Amino acid sequence: MFRPEQICTARRGEIKLFKNIYFSTELASVEGEEVRVCFDIHDPHSVIVRRMDGSWICDAIWNGNKVDAFPKARIEQLKEKRVKRSVKNLEDKVRRKQEELRPALEQRPEIDVTMFAPVRDNNEPEKVYLFESEFESDLKKASNHQ
Repeated sequence: MFRPEQICTARRGEIKLFKNIYFSTELASVEGEEVRVCFDIHDPHSVIVRRMDGSWICDAIWNGNKVDAFPKARIEQLKEKRVKRSVKNLEDKVRRKQEELRPALEQRPEIDVTMFAPVRDNNEPEKVYLFESEFESDLKKASNHQ
């Protein structure tokens, strides 16, 4: 009665539809052209192939499947997708709930960075040098440079 349609390209007498491969010798006449493929969502064993204007070309028979040993009906493929998606969602929920049990760790540096900070006396204001020679003489007084 009602068959959904998909537009596919005929190649070497084959039509690839939902990972199923359908074959007919009449498809050689429309090599490389786009065709309308009518499929039954419950019976994956054959499809009806029509030109884009709606004229009938052939009934293509399931010939082989690269993924499964037997052809899968479209409704079974959609059901498998839905189940895989729901399992993945449930696994994500379980993972998130398990993460709630783990406490958040406080990040503390292993090295105390305050010991590398320069020590300044608050009583002594920072000196402003007008000449480089003043800076060098103060540097010599503060260190071992002679």
